[in-house]
Amino acid sequence: MLAPVRDFVGEESQGEGGPDLTAAVSKALECFGRLAAAGSGIADTPANVAARLRMASEFLNLRAVLGRIEISKVPAHADSLRALSQDLGNTYQFGALPAHSVARRLLALMEAVGDRVGLANTLRSLGDLEFLLGRNSEAR
Repeated sequence: MLAPVRDFVGEESQGEGGPDLTAAVSKALECFGRLAAAGSGIADTPANVAARLRMASEFLNLRAVLGRIEISKVPAHADSLRALSQDLGNTYQFGALPAHSVARRLLALMEAVGDRVGLANTLRSLGDLEFLLGRNSEAR
């Protein structure tokens, strides 16, 4: 589980003298990013499905890490956030409700950094999630 990664980010944002929050978030995004990328393929191989299911169980931890990113520090994470916006697309369907909060936070971060591709990927995913959750009018 990646909960220890989430906790590390929280601890680094509290204490002084250790690695700064930006470095801790970067490391956490790298871990979540590797898992999301492993499940991003469209083939339903056992490895892809396992990665998607694992990522689905980590959405709340990812949401906590994304919540620690200060808007002023978003540019430092722009590449990782863009990759997440793309790689999470095939994973969201495995945990639509917790994924919704991840996508909402990712949308705010993509808007803050001005990444149009990341924004488009996230908006598409949010529409898909709204549809999966039975919110057809919001999906439009």
